[in-house]
Amino acid sequence: MQTSTFHKKVWTSISDELFAEMGKRVIVQKLKSKFNRLRKKHREFSYLIKHTGFGWDPVANTVTSSNEVWADYIKKCIGAIDGTHVAAWPPARKQTSYCGRKVVISQNVMCACNFDKMFTFVYTGWEDIANDSRVFVDVLRREENQFPFPNEGYSNMSGFLAPYRGERYHLRDYRGSTRAPRGPTELFTYIHSSLRNVIERYFSVLKARFPILKLMPNYLPRRQ
Repeated sequence: MQTSTFHKKVWTSISDELFAEMGKRVIVQKLKSKFNRLRKKHREFSYLIKHTGFGWDPVANTVTSSNEVWADYIKKCIGAIDGTHVAAWPPARKQTSYCGRKVVISQNVMCACNFDKMFTFVYTGWEDIANDSRVFVDVLRREENQFPFPNEGYSNMSGFLAPYRGERYHLRDYRGSTRAPRGPTELFTYIHSSLRNVIERYFSVLKARFPILKLMPNYLPRRQ
């Protein structure tokens, strides 16, 4: 079995660079050992990706895949929903209700997306202070809409899969070897958050691509 891919001089150079960067000397043999373990894990992970159809998003630190692959694991799930705040320019008489906790005038926009980076539904017009559940109930009046993955701000009901309340929800709450999910409810909530996290990533991409969403010009409300 090949134990390394670098010559002795290269390993020595790496050790010197680490010493210059960290002020701590790491012997070459230890570097080789860590490198070989990392390479083994990388090969195992590459094998899993190749044979399961899943990928990995290093920015969001989460698993990715196509709708076809997810369909085998999540029957009849069409996507995820969440609300986001978009800059608004309401009439003067309504500006108070559009002014949120960050003292920014905005509207609460509810969106649905699939797992292929596509928004499938956008519902605008609600003021910043409106609760997510209130906007959601208003959307439900449209019988043609289905949203099976609401976040923790929405209620669990027939056709809408919400996480367990009172459990850790956000992915950052589970980071670290000692903070893994404990028990079936936390495991379910963690997986739920991993799936729904897709829409938060899309919101970030959307707002970065269209800065107007952070500073809305004085358009008529229906154009905003």
